[in-house]
Amino acid sequence: MHFHWSVDDFTGCEHVLDGHGLSDIVKRYAAECHLVHYNSKYQSLEAAVAHSDGLAVVGFLLEVVDAPNPSFDEFVEGLEKIKKSEQGVEISSESLAWMDREELSSGNYVTYKGSLTTPPYTECVTWIIYEKPVQIGAEQLGLLRQLEGPDCIPIERNVRPTQRHPPGHSVIYVKQVKAKL
Repeated sequence: MHFHWSVDDFTGCEHVLDGHGLSDIVKRYAAECHLVHYNSKYQSLEAAVAHSDGLAVVGFLLEVVDAPNPSFDEFVEGLEKIKKSEQGVEISSESLAWMDREELSSGNYVTYKGSLTTPPYTECVTWIIYEKPVQIGAEQLGLLRQLEGPDCIPIERNVRPTQRHPPGHSVIYVKQVKAKL
């Protein structure tokens, strides 16, 4: 799991939902979380990156709101133990409660074939981006912005600018509709 963010609450997200069946307006978010998975037919993440079907990345958009998100608290406690970006910490599965299970099962997402958002930008990813943003408090996001890079300077921005989809690439918008009989 990793995060991307920027210095403000509107340019830290690498995906923009533009209203094609999901949202009525274009909205940009403060940050984005990626859960990276590799295809088990490859021996490792490094091996999978070399194949067009190598990775699946599930993305969550993060929206800053006034109040902290209580379901983010345990995750934030783990984050407070990290000072530098290359450090890690083990967290319990309960600390991921901020991933709304109802939203995960709702079927409201965008999927497309694309690339890594970090060098070497390899075209090996099936992206799955959930429509509904996860709300987090400004102080909670501030903890990410305080992480330091190898040069001991806070990482204010680690986001790739949004890219236009090349011609011929399909974006599939999935929205589950519940019918009443």
